Amino acid sequence: MKQIIITSIAFILLGLGGLHAQTFVDTAKRWNTVIHRLPSYTIITENIKFDGDTTIGLVDYKKVFRSTDEFQTAWESYGYIRETIDEKVYYRTDSTPDCLLYDFDLALNEIVEVYGIQSYGNNYSLSPMSFFVSNIDSVEIGSELRGRYHLNPVLSNDTLPDASEFWIEGIGSISGILHWEAFLVGGDSYELLCFSENEEYFYQNSSYTSCYYFWTGIEENENNDQINIYPNPITDKASITIENYDSNKVYTLEIYDELGRKIFENKIYSSLTINRDELNLGLYVFKIICNGQTMKTEKIMIQ
Repeated sequence: MKQIIITSIAFILLGLGGLHAQTFVDTAKRWNTVIHRLPSYTIITENIKFDGDTTIGLVDYKKVFRSTDEFQTAWESYGYIRETIDEKVYYRTDSTPDCLLYDFDLALNEIVEVYGIQSYGNNYSLSPMSFFVSNIDSVEIGSELRGRYHLNPVLSNDTLPDASEFWIEGIGSISGILHWEAFLVGGDSYELLCFSENEEYFYQNSSYTSCYYFWTGIEENENNDQINIYPNPITDKASITIENYDSNKVYTLEIYDELGRKIFENKIYSSLTINRDELNLGLYVFKIICNGQTMKTEKIMIQ
């Protein structure tokens, strides 16, 4: 799969430096988003497409469909979407009215309230979030320059943290078409994996090697009682010990972050010590492998 390198290029806002608007609601487009689901610690890939027309209250929409299987053989109805001539994108479901999803006609320093799907496990809601436009520049997607918006969440105490959302014209949020990463606190986490149009990939997240990712997290093995990882949570140091260590076997520790990416690997010789300062705060998965077979998998909290 071709990987696209995105380069930031500043441009003058007047006339957008010769950039032209990108159509957003297009049946030729596909979005793949990786979702880290709490509390089950399951990672899934969400595929979104538009297909077919419908009219609700005299307003025309495209139908939104969602799939979570690798080969995209099963699709479920997932709402309705429309785009206006002033570059606003609206989304709704059968139980909610029109909600502003994107506005690609924003100005620098403008504040906008948009909606996104917030989830926690199997519970979903369409929730609002206010953003401040802190910067507007452009990125190169394929051979085209597209406008990019840097968005800072507007918090209840009126503080403005660093930008956590980025919108690209014609593609949407790098957190996924229907989600904002600013909703991460207390809920699931989202990250755009790939964007394609007419089956040609224009964006691939450099942190991943494919456009589909699925991981159920926990594995069990009858030999778990041979291996101990303690303490949990880790506040200083953690020890990994193998009670019935066999020098003729190769034992390996692999550590995965909350998005399922392997960030650490090391051999174990009867025991191994992990220092707290080697990892950032958060939840990790420690996996012990012996001669290619998983012996133990455990969630470890770093505090």
